[in-house]
Amino acid sequence: MVRSRWPDGVEGLFFPDCRSVHTFFTFLNPDLVFLDKNGKILRIVSSASAWRLYFGPSDCRDTLELPAGGAQRLGLRPGVAVQFSFLS
Repeated sequence: MVRSRWPDGVEGLFFPDCRSVHTFFTFLNPDLVFLDKNGKILRIVSSASAWRLYFGPSDCRDTLELPAGGAQRLGLRPGVAVQFSFLS
C-alpha cells in the first residue's frame, strides 16, 4: 500500500489466515493486532515501522491492521477478544 494516509472511510484492514505482515512500501506506521482463532488479541505492535517484517505468536491466525494509535483509541489490549462488523 504505497500511501501517505489511510483511504477515506477505511477504519482498518483484516487479513484472515495471516500470521505475519510486512510493511514494505508502507508509510502509514499502522498498528498491527495479531489474533488467535477465537479473535483473542495475542500481540499488538503500535506504529509499526516501514520496511520491516512482523510475526505473530505461534498460535496467531489472523491479523488486523489499524491506523497508527487505533489500538489504543479502541482500548485494545492482549487477552481481549474482538468481534468484527464487515461491510459489503
